[in-house]
Amino acid sequence: MLQRLKDTGISMPLALYRAMHCIAMNRINGVRLVNVKELEHPTIVLQNILLSIGIAYKNHIIHSDLSEYNILVGENPRDTWIIDWPQAVSTDHPNAQHLLKRDVSNIVRFFNRRFAAGKIVGDALKEVLNST
Repeated sequence: MLQRLKDTGISMPLALYRAMHCIAMNRINGVRLVNVKELEHPTIVLQNILLSIGIAYKNHIIHSDLSEYNILVGENPRDTWIIDWPQAVSTDHPNAQHLLKRDVSNIVRFFNRRFAAGKIVGDALKEVLNST
């Protein structure tokens, strides 16, 4: 799945080496979202994350474990990276829709709680499903 994601335009670390159950990736100069107390432009960061979720979905991939612990943010609000993809599933997985909704809900609830984003989960899910 990482190979399929690489060509989608989603910001993700570059795989440098792979052996057995280990993947070495390049260093990202970012901070885990859970550790960020303030964002200058939280709505831009949220939209960028939702766009990445939508791109992955259009490429038949659902992260399935997305939360504030699996997102890194840089100094620029457009610099976001979704990490920890090994548990990703295909959109034809029996629980795909549930997993997608859970991913989106986790992120939206976090942004609403931490940054008062005021985003409605249903609207965010529609954005993900309608993104290009």
